[in-house]
Amino acid sequence: ARLDGLPVEVTSNREPEHRSSFLTFTLGSVERDKALENAGREENILFGLRDRGVRVGTHFWSDLSDIDRLVTLIETATR
Repeated sequence: ARLDGLPVEVTSNREPEHRSSFLTFTLGSVERDKALENAGREENILFGLRDRGVRVGTHFWSDLSDIDRLVTLIETATR
């Protein structure tokens, strides 16, 4: 839900029966997704690139402050 107000496209299936703790989204191009991954690495926010965009795991080790950091990273990258 936090991504809904950002200029990203969620590529994960968001139907309730298909939801999981992993979420995939894209900034619109492989280059922008890769730049986000690099920026995340510099801030110790780790996630992976997949063919449908950036894949983040929001489970076990992650808490709300981690989600806040990711959203801030995306906001900065999409300005």
